[in-house]
Amino acid sequence: MPETSTGVRARGIGGASGRHHPGRKTMRYVYIGLVVVFTAIVLLFKIQNVEAVTVTLFSASITVPVSVLVVGVYVLGMLSGSFLVSVLRSWIRGARGVD
Repeated sequence: MPETSTGVRARGIGGASGRHHPGRKTMRYVYIGLVVVFTAIVLLFKIQNVEAVTVTLFSASITVPVSVLVVGVYVLGMLSGSFLVSVLRSWIRGARGVD
C-alpha cells in the first residue's frame, strides 16, 4: 500500500485491505430493483393520466396532460424547496457568525 507523508499506509477503497464486501452487491441489486419499480410506477401513472387539463394564471392559460402537470409541480417543488433550504442555511450561518 502507498504510504502518506506521515508514514501511515493509505487505505484503499473498500476497507483496510481492499476486501470485497458481499453485502454491497446485494444492495446494488436492491437499488436497481427500486429504480425499476419506481420507473414502472411513473410510467403507469403517465399512461393512465392522459386527460388534458387547463391551468390559468391571471390572463395566461395552458392546457397540458395531468401527468405532465403533476411532474412539473413536483419539479418546481423540488427547486423551491432546495432554494429555501439553502437560504435558511445561509441565515443560520450568518446568525452564528460563521463564514
